[in-house]
Amino acid sequence: MIQKMLSPWEGQQQVAPKMFHLNDFMLPQWGSFGGAPYCIDWEPDGTNYGLFAFDCNVGKQMFFTQEAPSLATTIVEEYQKEWGADCVMPASMLYQQLCSKQAWREERGGMFHDAKKNGEYPLGEQVQGPQQPGGRPPLYLGREDMRAGARLFVVMIATLEMVLKDISADVAVRRGHRGDFASALKLLEQVVLPKHFGLLFDRPLFDDYQAVQPALSWEAFQE
Repeated sequence: MIQKMLSPWEGQQQVAPKMFHLNDFMLPQWGSFGGAPYCIDWEPDGTNYGLFAFDCNVGKQMFFTQEAPSLATTIVEEYQKEWGADCVMPASMLYQQLCSKQAWREERGGMFHDAKKNGEYPLGEQVQGPQQPGGRPPLYLGREDMRAGARLFVVMIATLEMVLKDISADVAVRRGHRGDFASALKLLEQVVLPKHFGLLFDRPLFDDYQAVQPALSWEAFQE
């Protein structure tokens, strides 16, 4: 939003970094911010699908053409058919319905099979990514020394999901909702880490997910 308000850059012509995709040479490409050039002709990725939405890709299947819709996508689509396309599905309801599906139990069993076959996540080596666009990374079992970092990751992201909302999201972690928070922890651990990072732990990261505290105090969500 702010980048559209910047004044045009009047200095020397700039060359765009590789992360930017200049798409319309009829529009200003550089703005002035604090006396320095700032690229304003770029579009950020959406945060309402895939990695950022517990593997839910409602309306975004064109980006994931290499595979069938995920179970999370199917569940949310069924929910929105019943309640309306503008309705957002709570994370706790998504996780509950996901666990009730035989297809999910079979998929999770297959992930464990693949991870055990590949062994533990390589130490000090670069892991090969997906073999084709839209594919999934190879699966590995999480090492013991990775558990603390994984716990921190899921707690921080689940907390962030309670704080910030994408207005286009189809799944939401309700602010201060303990059930949604616990479900978000499980979705991140069981869906996002293996399917988007190739990391699967052979036992739960937490003993009691309902007792896990967010990065902010629960009292902060009541203010």
